[in-house]
Amino acid sequence: MATIKDVARACDVCPATVSNVLNNRRAVHPLTRERVMKAAQELNYHPSAIGRGLVHRRMNTVGVVFMHSDANFHLNAYLVAMLEGVLAVAAANKQNTTLCTSYTWATDGDLVPTICDGRTDGVILMTPPLDDHIGTALLKLNVPFVVVGSTMDDPGASTVDVDNTDAARRLVSYLIDIGHQRVALVHFRSELSFSFAQERIAGYRQALKEHNIPSTAEEIVSYTSFDEKPAVGYTSLQQELQELMDRPAGERPTALCCIHDRAAIAVIEALEGMGYSVPGDVSVTGFDDIANVKGFNLTTVRQPFRRIGERAVEILLDQIDAVTAKQPLPVPRREILPAELVLRSTTAPPA
Repeated sequence: MATIKDVARACDVCPATVSNVLNNRRAVHPLTRERVMKAAQELNYHPSAIGRGLVHRRMNTVGVVFMHSDANFHLNAYLVAMLEGVLAVAAANKQNTTLCTSYTWATDGDLVPTICDGRTDGVILMTPPLDDHIGTALLKLNVPFVVVGSTMDDPGASTVDVDNTDAARRLVSYLIDIGHQRVALVHFRSELSFSFAQERIAGYRQALKEHNIPSTAEEIVSYTSFDEKPAVGYTSLQQELQELMDRPAGERPTALCCIHDRAAIAVIEALEGMGYSVPGDVSVTGFDDIANVKGFNLTTVRQPFRRIGERAVEILLDQIDAVTAKQPLPVPRREILPAELVLRSTTAPPA
């Protein structure tokens, strides 16, 4: 691949002159400019993006870090909806976007060198787990970053999310208000390391407490997530559901509150396979509002995914501008965007 020195030799000028021509930094004689541009074209020379970034202290590129599974995008529709907002704001600000993927957040130490290799000016971390330390490492290195869909204890981190606890509380309260006294929660043990799961479980329990309904730990736990081993995950869920629905009529739940829409889809399919109707025999709710792409008319909580992505980039660019100008980083932002309860046909008063 041709270098700036190759172009300079072809034109019999110094490399600084070539750089000035290609970057329009200083006046260069028109004939010299023409020779440089012709030589660059003939040699198929392209300026190094990283080299330009070193000169200007900015790559005009933001990174999006998320977990990726061979079986599926870990965040699937959640990720796609969020990226719409990220890409829109990035493009409006003439920023490129780079996706940085990992097979597991447990190897966060491997991600730091990738994130800090000079190809991006800052990153958005998509739903990192609570036990991950990548955010702490980036803070120490003064790398601009924003966390979405998760929380961080460190006050130096900026985050964008919805109030998962309050949204789950409102959803369960709705079920109780229409007559359900036995509401079970469907969640997955493999997701307990993520703040969204813990917050939604807290909201579920808070609603029971507010309505004076004793918490009897009616929580279905699948030992394996769908993404890691889908068949094992579904089998585990079906077994737990069967045991729960085999209880006497006065003890089995009349409503199942699922930790997210993907769990709700699996629950509905499993219940129908057992011969139960939704919502005739049991109501089912989700969380996220991504299930209807598959034709499920699911009662759920709608997250403003696009707006979350937009705000994440806006906050990140403020940080990057400060670093580029060698100024202190802006005060960390912790933005909580509104979540909307969406009532559809998978819920009804108990029979």
